[in-house]
Amino acid sequence: MKRCVHAPDIRVSEAVERGYAQSCSCGGTLGDAGARAIGASSGALGVAAVLMRASPRVHRTPRYVREHSGREAACHRSWQSSLAELQTRGSMGPTVATIPRKLVALGAKPSVWLEFTPLAAALRAVNLGQGFPDWEPPAWVAGAAKNAVADLAPETQQYARSRGHPRLLETIADVYGRLRFHGRRLDPNRNVLVTNGASGAIYLAISCLVDDGDEVVVFEPTFDIYMGAIRLAGGIPRCVPLVWRAPPRAKVANEDATEPASCAADWCIDWEALREAIGPRTRVLMLNTPHNPLGKVLTRKELEQLAELVHAHPQVTVVSDEVYENIVFEGREHISFGTLPHMFDRCVSIFSAGKNFSVTGWKIGWMIGPEELIQRFHAAQQFVVFSVCTPMQVAVAECLAEAERRHYFRELAALYQERRDQLVATLRQSGLDPIVPQGGYFVVANFGKLPGFTNQFPAALSALEGGRVPGLEIDDATRHRADYNFARWLSFECGVTPIPLSAFFCERHADRANTLVRFAFCKQSQVLEEVSRRLQRFRDISGR
Repeated sequence: MKRCVHAPDIRVSEAVERGYAQSCSCGGTLGDAGARAIGASSGALGVAAVLMRASPRVHRTPRYVREHSGREAACHRSWQSSLAELQTRGSMGPTVATIPRKLVALGAKPSVWLEFTPLAAALRAVNLGQGFPDWEPPAWVAGAAKNAVADLAPETQQYARSRGHPRLLETIADVYGRLRFHGRRLDPNRNVLVTNGASGAIYLAISCLVDDGDEVVVFEPTFDIYMGAIRLAGGIPRCVPLVWRAPPRAKVANEDATEPASCAADWCIDWEALREAIGPRTRVLMLNTPHNPLGKVLTRKELEQLAELVHAHPQVTVVSDEVYENIVFEGREHISFGTLPHMFDRCVSIFSAGKNFSVTGWKIGWMIGPEELIQRFHAAQQFVVFSVCTPMQVAVAECLAEAERRHYFRELAALYQERRDQLVATLRQSGLDPIVPQGGYFVVANFGKLPGFTNQFPAALSALEGGRVPGLEIDDATRHRADYNFARWLSFECGVTPIPLSAFFCERHADRANTLVRFAFCKQSQVLEEVSRRLQRFRDISGR
């Protein structure tokens, strides 16, 4: 079992969480030294000159770049010592096979997707777990892609600039400067960066802002990709659960309902817990509005309160995930955090072509923020993917311009609101209590008051283990968790697969989602009609 050199009574995974590994001269344990020496890249030295322009007070450069030269020498000395010791023992196996500490921090447990995606496929269940539209994109969106692929000019078919294709950069700066950032002049070469999807933008932001032992505040439930990016950067997540306050409300979306509906707005920020979570080691506050998985749209008042907290902590940068910016319901307004007074320079906002145009496979995202941050992310991207798919960048530029001419995003929000209402009505008729979302792709439902369900691991699923279903992996820690077993039970009994909501919480807070599951409504109407038919069996079982 690996131990931290500076805290030999503590395992490395625990040392990472408690910050002990930060004190090691080469950033890890003796066993990690070899892997770190092999991983040291001269490219990082080239990036350092650009990244060092950052202000040491607000946007600190990660230590692996800041101290690369000195640490490389320290790593080399440690590596030589390790080699000598191992050669004396006659074995190099353990060091060569050492798993990097940051990968260890990710954990060895299978993710929720490795269970429920193969399970749904094996059972031929309707998979409402994964959030992607199952319909064709608009003809003019597909046409933009065809036009770009057919354009054989080198500037369309060869590498784009690492920052992004000039046409897309200029279009983003123009459209977002006018429509999202209220007339702010955005410089396409200083304030915008095109990325490999929004997930690539999130990874870049975290890896360039967070150092070993730094803390990142996230609201729970949280999109699981945030946690992976934080741990790969050597950071420590500080999880602040949203508090579910569900008073009786007016009916929403289902006029035939006889009971009041819960709403995503009932999930509130715990301001006291948030203030306690932000400290001197906090480097990033992750923000997501409209929210995945709840569908909560933060109000101006909530955003202004967050801005006050950020203003009081100059070392904190806000990474604002706004990929569902145009999927908001009942005429609500999405407000970008960077538009609040004095927050543009403290924030990077992340957007997605996949969500805006129902083309998640295109993997085109972009970041908007102050030059200081964008320059840092650009410097790192050169050594990660270098550039993003050129034809798709050209297509997205055309789509953004065309969307404005067509007033397309109003149509998009209306389409998703219709799908939301359809699924909410079905869930309510089945005896579930849906928490009606204000935006996004998903609706969370409470099954806590249902008869007919017993919290036990399905025997039928036990029979499928042991390689009988390709790719199926089950986290043993979830075998007694009610939300997981309900999602399993619903998959077997009704052929409809949701995702257990505790997958979006840390282990400490997982019980807060004990009776909650998430359904995706970004599906064709006929698919949702089939869900309603299948849940009729559920209604029969529960006696409703």
